[in-house]
Amino acid sequence: MADGATYAHLRGPMKKVEVFKTKDGAELIGEFFLPSGAARGALVINGATGVPQTFYRAFAEYAAQEHGFVVFTYDYRDMGRSGRRSVRKSTASMADWGLQDQQAARAYVRRNFPELAFWTIGHSLGAMTLPLQQDTSGIDRVICVASGNVSHSDHPWPYRAQALMFWFGLGPMVAALFGYIPGKLLGIGEDLPGPAYWQWRHWCTSKNTFGDEAGKTLPEINWNQPATEVKFIAFEDDVMMPPHCVKRLARDYGKTDADVTVITPAALGLEAVGHIGAFSRKNRAVWDQILL
Repeated sequence: MADGATYAHLRGPMKKVEVFKTKDGAELIGEFFLPSGAARGALVINGATGVPQTFYRAFAEYAAQEHGFVVFTYDYRDMGRSGRRSVRKSTASMADWGLQDQQAARAYVRRNFPELAFWTIGHSLGAMTLPLQQDTSGIDRVICVASGNVSHSDHPWPYRAQALMFWFGLGPMVAALFGYIPGKLLGIGEDLPGPAYWQWRHWCTSKNTFGDEAGKTLPEINWNQPATEVKFIAFEDDVMMPPHCVKRLARDYGKTDADVTVITPAALGLEAVGHIGAFSRKNRAVWDQILL
């Protein structure tokens, strides 16, 4: 295990791989990115579904080098570098990723750098379930990027046709046949465990996302952190998570539509950002909008 004292003498930028465990015993792999000078804060990045931690590396280096953060990226259980067994045999669910794994990463960083201000960036799934989590006190800032509560009926056409196929056509057929979703083969990201896909499908085909499960099979939605600054960023061209879906999530945090910043890519000189592209190196023009 690392700690603040261990890193105090180092000069960076530096990356250091870490192994840590969740409360239910899952072993996860993460990586610290360290600033070259004094750190202004610690920042953990909770990734989107099917997106490996390596995708966030360029952004993490930028946040460390140019903004002075100790940044921590990691992979959810049975995904990316945290893949410890055949994905076909994985029992990992979306709730495991959004509750157990995210909370474990946050606790790990806070143990290692207790003296620093603490920020969380959640990309898509990375911020959706934070209002369900325990021990959310002590977070100074949450930045929700392309994160919201979405149903298949929220997507604009023609993308909605792809979503319907993924939830009601090819997706269930492939999941039933293989026991998991071969995301790499289908070109949609990392391979996804079967239980994660089926729960994701349930959430994204329900009008209330996971709201009907809250207080039953999931914890209550109970965000009560008035001292935590919460920032929401949506993208005008995001057909997977349209801005009005981000505004729904804002209400789970006790915020209003006015708290959501909707970015038009063309205003930043970009052709497109969409749902995943905010952390792509080619869209670096967005990065200051996220952190500042």
